[in-house]
Amino acid sequence: MSETIEPNGVVVAMATGAALGLGAWPAEPQPTRAVAQRAARHSLEVGFNRNSLLGIILNKKVARRRRMANAACQDGTVTLWLPRGYRAESELEVKRSRFLTTLARVDAEEAAREVIADVRRVHPAARHHCSAFIVEVEGAQHIERSSDDGEPSGTAGAPMLGVLRGSGVTQVVAVVTRYFGGVLLGTGGLVRAYSDAVAEALAVAPKMQLVVATRYRLVVAAADAGGLEQELRRRGATLVSSTYGPQVELEVLSVIDVELVARRITRGRCVVHSVGPVVVEVVR
Repeated sequence: MSETIEPNGVVVAMATGAALGLGAWPAEPQPTRAVAQRAARHSLEVGFNRNSLLGIILNKKVARRRRMANAACQDGTVTLWLPRGYRAESELEVKRSRFLTTLARVDAEEAAREVIADVRRVHPAARHHCSAFIVEVEGAQHIERSSDDGEPSGTAGAPMLGVLRGSGVTQVVAVVTRYFGGVLLGTGGLVRAYSDAVAEALAVAPKMQLVVATRYRLVVAAADAGGLEQELRRRGATLVSSTYGPQVELEVLSVIDVELVARRITRGRCVVHSVGPVVVEVVR
């Protein structure tokens, strides 16, 4: 695990789900064969390293995110987000019409509209830039918007929004840019094309889940430090930092009861401080 300090002073601790002791996530539903075949033909341009460790926030937004994560646990739903900074473009061709899907993580309605405007600037010659987005608002209903952008009413924006809803992903915007290929697709064809375009983009996108973890600071004798560190790692806890001297200080992040493990391994010779909860975005 590593930490960086962002320009605004936010401490970002980097972790993966397995490193927190969460185990393997359940397998996601597999796309249909047709969707999988189209996805294999995608040209995917991602400004994000999927294998990188992903972020935890320790700032004034922690309380909000903790409430969101706890609410998701209480009502049995799972809130999924795309990784921070994620933006990718994929392509689907249907009867010579090209459907270019831009899928991006956004944290506010203004950011979603900026992505839509940017796609228009990038593809000025396209006939349609249909869009849909879902943004969370604390203590209120999600903001959900869609646009057919000149396509027949109900054939583009609404189906796209339906796919986003069904995926469980929020804080997301999808823009499908269509270059007309000369063949009319009809109402049903348009609905299928715009739905498939968004579904395929989501199928290849990494997803994050909010999890509430606890940060601990441990003070232990040097003779006990190695065994304690090994046991904590074995149980899935993540070592944030370590300072060695006559006494060793370890900073640990985990969803397991670190205090119980530490006292058992050291026979009560370890001093454990719970720094507090943090909300973690982990790879699903």
